[in-house]
Amino acid sequence: MNHQLLDNLHSRIRLVNFAPSSSPEEIKKMKSVSPIEIPDDYLSLITMGTNFEFQIDQKSCFRIWGAEGCLEMNEAYHIQENLGDAWAIGDDEGSSALIYVLKNDERGLYLSGFGWLDPEDITFTARSLTDIVTLGAGLDVLVY
Repeated sequence: MNHQLLDNLHSRIRLVNFAPSSSPEEIKKMKSVSPIEIPDDYLSLITMGTNFEFQIDQKSCFRIWGAEGCLEMNEAYHIQENLGDAWAIGDDEGSSALIYVLKNDERGLYLSGFGWLDPEDITFTARSLTDIVTLGAGLDVLVY
């Protein structure tokens, strides 16, 4: 799989699994529902595959969902009702979601427990998906 983000993985990260890409229709639907402009690095990634499982330090994993997974999870966990201008794109394969949030006029990726979606209790992880995957930003937040 040739993708700029995947070709430049941080040394602490290993891609262990992924599924087929999101369809153009799924991506269009997701973009029409999301309250935020979905970042290009994420959109580009899900045209190559979905449900990417990245392993950190051969211990913990985090997953990046495809468009269909985003639609399902954002609705099921009422992400926007709890966090407003937010869009969940993945999880830590545990009890927390990785969510793009607009907080203090700045968008970034935050980690929040699925059971406690409070804007005051979210943990900043990184400015972008690219920063996590290629620079290793926020990996210590994602390791459990």
